[in-house]
Amino acid sequence: MSIAFHNRASSDLADEYGNLKQQIAALEEQADAIKGELKARASDVPFIGHRWTVTISESVSKRLDTKALRNLLGDGLSPYEKESTSIRATVKPTMILGERAA
Repeated sequence: MSIAFHNRASSDLADEYGNLKQQIAALEEQADAIKGELKARASDVPFIGHRWTVTISESVSKRLDTKALRNLLGDGLSPYEKESTSIRATVKPTMILGERAA
């Protein structure tokens, strides 16, 4: 699905993006609350609804403590590091004179 934004003002896109992020945050909060309740009922798995089936499972992972490794190896760690770059969009309410941010 392709949506053309070239004819929209940047300020309108910023507002629409912020509104969507706010809605997503509210939905994620609701989903997390429901997930917490399902986890509390984990002995009843799987949870079979009319449209969705939810299973609860545990996974364990290990991660390297790069700060501790850097302290131990110093610059000896450098050959094993891989640099990555990312671009992120940060959303915050626009302060309007005389109004509180939402």
